[in-house]
Amino acid sequence: MRRPTAIILVLALTVLLLPAAYAATTPAIPADEGVFIITQAGQELGREQFTTGPEAANSVVELTLPTATLTLKSTLNLGPDGATAYSLDAGPGGRVDASFSGQTATLTGAGLQRVVELTEPRIVLENNVFAHYQVLLAYYDETAGGVQQFTALVPGTMAAYPVTLERKGPASGDPSLIEYHAVLAGTIGVIITADEQGRVMSINIPVQAVSTIRESYKEEQEKAALPAAIPPDSSPDTALDAPGPRALREVPFEAQSSDAILRGTITLPADESAAPYPAVVLISGSGPQDRDGNTPPSYMTFIFRDIAERLASAGIAVARYDERGVGESEGDLAAAALHGLMDDARAVTDVVRAFAEIDSTRVALAGHSEGAYIAAVIVASASETAETAETADTAQPATAAPASAAEASEAATHPPFAAVALLAGASTTLDKIMIEQLDYQANHPDFDEATRATVQALRPEVEALVAAAASDSPSSDPNVVWLRQHMELEPLPTVARITCPILIVQGEKDVKVMPYHARALAEAAQSSGNADVRLVLLPNTTHEFLPYPINNPDWDPMRSMQVTEGFLSALESFFTDVLRP
Repeated sequence: MRRPTAIILVLALTVLLLPAAYAATTPAIPADEGVFIITQAGQELGREQFTTGPEAANSVVELTLPTATLTLKSTLNLGPDGATAYSLDAGPGGRVDASFSGQTATLTGAGLQRVVELTEPRIVLENNVFAHYQVLLAYYDETAGGVQQFTALVPGTMAAYPVTLERKGPASGDPSLIEYHAVLAGTIGVIITADEQGRVMSINIPVQAVSTIRESYKEEQEKAALPAAIPPDSSPDTALDAPGPRALREVPFEAQSSDAILRGTITLPADESAAPYPAVVLISGSGPQDRDGNTPPSYMTFIFRDIAERLASAGIAVARYDERGVGESEGDLAAAALHGLMDDARAVTDVVRAFAEIDSTRVALAGHSEGAYIAAVIVASASETAETAETADTAQPATAAPASAAEASEAATHPPFAAVALLAGASTTLDKIMIEQLDYQANHPDFDEATRATVQALRPEVEALVAAAASDSPSSDPNVVWLRQHMELEPLPTVARITCPILIVQGEKDVKVMPYHARALAEAAQSSGNADVRLVLLPNTTHEFLPYPINNPDWDPMRSMQVTEGFLSALESFFTDVLRP
């Protein structure tokens, strides 16, 4: 699908304060074999069959993803100083090989060759190969303890990143095991449990909602827990009546767009006597995202699920949906372009307005990133259509027909919205944003050289796409069509046409849409006479409303994908103020 370069995902961030370096120690890599079961958000994705020992660590990983089935064959040869040779075979066109000498690794793959600087011991941590963590643990100096520093080669990205490892003590879920915390590239937290022999039992990567567990250990745990699985005096339905988010009601819905069937969830407040409820419809950003705001399997924030639970707990219903071609929705996301995505959002909104427990006069939109573009256009158009129809009706005798039957019909079909929230929205067109992102990230002082090089490598592709979209040449490329439609937008005049209350929320550490865009949107809306424009700038917060990892005292690498409280609080405060009676 299109748009991987439109919103650039930073691959790594530099750690400003690094702990003490690794102290040389003789590795004790256990001679071991087994199977890891790999899951994401509780759903099994695949399995890894592995063997490890002092001289090698080899794996065969089989993954079933939403768009493909992958088989990865990983071969790692080891010596006293770490890796001596490595190969990854991911099928046709997906092979990477690495050779090692001293403190360098030479990687070849996809017609490219790159030399990467390392430190000793030479550590390899390939994506989706979990046996490599068992090798990493063997180099941890248990006598020294504390936080120890390594450098890990990730052959799939053809780059190396800093890694820290710390023994935390007995594992919280099983005191017979030892818990270790690793932090990759200064941003990605990994929780590892292992036995006294260094055999890994489980790995949890919160940033991706990915976990793996040794099959034999899982079987032992299930046998041990079986007698106490259901307490004698409890009912399996008791949890449904518990206070908090579990008491909320979730109802599936289906919406027919122009050429797609969209499926999603309406989260309703627990108090049925308070119906009909006000409602907020969530519109996601660019790329294939599910109703929770995730892009499985690589990016899992659950931002929309968190919003739904927070607002529904405050008495406001929330509707969210899988984008076309994602999850349970049908259709071709690549063929939708921008206009198709707008049709999808309108179709979902129409279903929500007609829902029996929703007050159709108190419906709002909240759009994130690209969704902010969409939300602004839809709300502005509805406001303008309703105002035009109302003016035409009052300007004519009661017996006369409206000046425009089409406008009156449109106003009845798509009535004005009660409010709108623009979340990390831009004040300029997307083509300008894409280039601005590249310039900003390629020179960002917090990013390491590997990240800057990755950003720079994207520039020719992005510039070619922008040039194609700006030209008059016909194109069947869905990326070009999508961007060309974006270039027709006028974000500032659009937001100036909105007459309902507006919330603009922006992370001050957003490296994809700079914070000045939020101020520009607020100024445009206020200058047009809108008396209820609220601007919230959140410190140490990213484009996805996650904690920024650099120089942030509140950042926790083990909870790096947790949406910030400031963001959820801003939404709750605004919508309860403008939507609840």
